Amino acid sequence: MIFYIILFILITYSTLKYNTNKVGIFWIVFLCFLSVFRAESVGTDTANYINIVLSIDKNLDNQIISFGDNFEIGRNLELIYKGFMLFLRENDISPRYINVFFSIVIFLFLILIFKRIKSSYSIGILIFALLFYLMSFNISRQICSSCIVLYAYTFLFEESRKKYLFFIFIIIASTFHISAFLYVIGYLVRYIKTEWFDKTILAFITLIFYLLIQLFPNFFLELITNVASYNEIYEYDVTYSKSNLDGLLFNFFYFLAYWMIFIRYSNQKLDKYDFIFYSLIIFIGIIQILDSISSRIFISIQFLQILYIMRLYKYKKMNIKDFVFIYYILINLFTTMYSLSFNNYGVVPYKIDFYFN
Repeated sequence: MIFYIILFILITYSTLKYNTNKVGIFWIVFLCFLSVFRAESVGTDTANYINIVLSIDKNLDNQIISFGDNFEIGRNLELIYKGFMLFLRENDISPRYINVFFSIVIFLFLILIFKRIKSSYSIGILIFALLFYLMSFNISRQICSSCIVLYAYTFLFEESRKKYLFFIFIIIASTFHISAFLYVIGYLVRYIKTEWFDKTILAFITLIFYLLIQLFPNFFLELITNVASYNEIYEYDVTYSKSNLDGLLFNFFYFLAYWMIFIRYSNQKLDKYDFIFYSLIIFIGIIQILDSISSRIFISIQFLQILYIMRLYKYKKMNIKDFVFIYYILINLFTTMYSLSFNNYGVVPYKIDFYFN
């Protein structure tokens, strides 16, 4: 755990102190290195992906896929995910390359995202590191999908033919994880008339909506189950994550960090990117009432904050040493460290392994 504490503190400090693209590129390369050469014991799904490659046959359709000893799931596998596993299996290549493949895709698309936004690489990689890096050791293909979805969203407001790249990359993302198709709905943001909305009223509505979610979780749980069809797709029952009073208070302060970003940095006259972050704030409350497996369908929504905050820094001159941003970073840092203390990601201790047998 000490390794990760030092790692995340160094990333945070170097970003707040220097905040240059060179610093960001250094951390991109270093984090990719750690991801590629992590041992099988680092991350609960790292070994699972390897075992799947070793156990599959050439007919993957509708067979039962085993994730460890206690969790099995039966469904058709996504195209690229299925294809790459078959490639490794048929050519007798080390199954560890499935995790190498996922790692390269994740960081390649992060670089493409940062290049498209033309903002601070170091801020982008800091947010990714604190919120999603340890997740990428587990749900690697969904993180791949989310990175590609985020790249698709950089084309959302294009007026030229590039706007069609939004749909093309959503389709590509779905070949890693089928949930990517849900994010086609984001295209509707193009048609929102921002002048019809007032920031203060929206912020108030969001706060009330958040409190209703926390007070009546079962209602929203049933709604999510019916709309997202999660049970049918994954053969897994969506369940409610119960929290004690301490947990509810922390959840509120976590929500508050995102709410304050919206209040502080969105102009009174909203733009369409404000609505992207606004949707994230709403879903924060929903994510908090779901168990960890069910909430994964909303990971791509959480990724949108990378796009939004990098744009805030570039276009709205966000001061990264402002109290609101520091609060946002610290609460995410605390959340990551808290999860590490219970080894919720299955990544402690970190081990490196250069041997691909």
